[in-house]
Amino acid sequence: MEENNLLNETNQSSKKELQTIVVHLEEQLKEQNSKLEILNTEVGQKAELQSRLKELEEHLAIAEDRVKEENESSSQKKLEQEASLNKQVVLLENQVKELEQKLQLADSKLKEKDAKTTREEIELKSREIEFSTSTPTKRKSRKKSEPSSAQTPSSDTHVKPAEVSPATTFKFVLGVALISVIVGIILGKRY
Repeated sequence: MEENNLLNETNQSSKKELQTIVVHLEEQLKEQNSKLEILNTEVGQKAELQSRLKELEEHLAIAEDRVKEENESSSQKKLEQEASLNKQVVLLENQVKELEQKLQLADSKLKEKDAKTTREEIELKSREIEFSTSTPTKRKSRKKSEPSSAQTPSSDTHVKPAEVSPATTFKFVLGVALISVIVGIILGKRY
């Protein structure tokens, strides 16, 4: 019986030890389970964060593409505007050259007319002088008529500067228009 008691005691003590070990192992298991759950949630959060990161990277790539396209389109528009402005400037310069040539042609024609009229006046005066020297008797009457004829060419010369004046005025207006066009182009580029 003593042996039975001894066996019972050892059995009970081993049961208690086993129970304490089981309790201890259960606590460790609970701790491990809670750590595992925490790790699982962290893994889930990490996967969610990774998917969110991928979405954000895609949005960033799309935004960068849009910005590049906008920059390219705006630079193309600027180049096209500059090209059209350059074309307009070239056209205006050509028009100015044409108008200057026409003006020079008109000036040369005007000078030719002036030269012709002065030649005619000189010839007329020389004829009058020849005529007056050949007939000395009519000299007094010729002298009276000469001042009246001399006054007429002088009135013609006063009219001639008036003919030059419109050409000068035309040059002035053309210059002002050209300057205003150039200033408009420069201001248009800036604003």
